[in-house]
Amino acid sequence: MASSNENIGLLIRTYRAKAGLTQLELAQALGYANPQFVYLIECGKSKVPMYLLKKLIATLKIPERKVIDVLVGEYRKKLEIEVVN
Repeated sequence: MASSNENIGLLIRTYRAKAGLTQLELAQALGYANPQFVYLIECGKSKVPMYLLKKLIATLKIPERKVIDVLVGEYRKKLEIEVVN
């Protein structure tokens, strides 16, 4: 089962590619000089800081509902495993 970091990273990677942006261009749009920040998020090795989520959504034109569904869906799966089973 993929983690929420991996799922949100895949979503960001998909929308970055749709927008025609490189990792460096996205990093710069978010105020970072180095693309490593974007790389780590897209690979699921790092969480998206909540303070940047709104800016990412706006920059990449990701439907807000998709982001919420990914984040809440992962939490729901964990809850079902822990609480129901």
